[in-house]
Amino acid sequence: MKHVKNLAGMILIGAMMEYLVIPGESLALASLITGMPPSITLDDWLHKWGTFATITIATGLATFLLWYAIGIWSNPDFTAQSSKRPIWIVLLIFPLLVAVSTPFLLPDASSKWLAVLFLGFNAVFTYWLVSAGFSPSRVKTAPVAGEKVRKVTDALPF
Repeated sequence: MKHVKNLAGMILIGAMMEYLVIPGESLALASLITGMPPSITLDDWLHKWGTFATITIATGLATFLLWYAIGIWSNPDFTAQSSKRPIWIVLLIFPLLVAVSTPFLLPDASSKWLAVLFLGFNAVFTYWLVSAGFSPSRVKTAPVAGEKVRKVTDALPF
């Protein structure tokens, strides 16, 4: 039952990022992005950015699933804090790599750096929040500030 709660929490966080955060970021970008090539409209540019935003969130969630598998199937003696956090940090590289690759795929525009910053935030924040709140008990203290987030998620009614 504990795995169901953790995976439901992951889905909830992913849905909140997709349906609350991305639309908010899109509104901000719509007012700030200018200087696009004549071959692309603002709506097309934002649509392409939204696709990358969804991919960065999905990458954060997929990386969490890998972290979750490590936590479930690792050796029961795998309990020392020093042995868990480096693995969590190495896994953080995957969402970051996806976010860093997007500037090369997005069409040029002024303030493109802000769009890339949003993508980086989406990837890292999704991975951090889900892993800090819903990691298996064996590795729950590895994410940075995981103890504090875990107090909140442990109190959830589901």
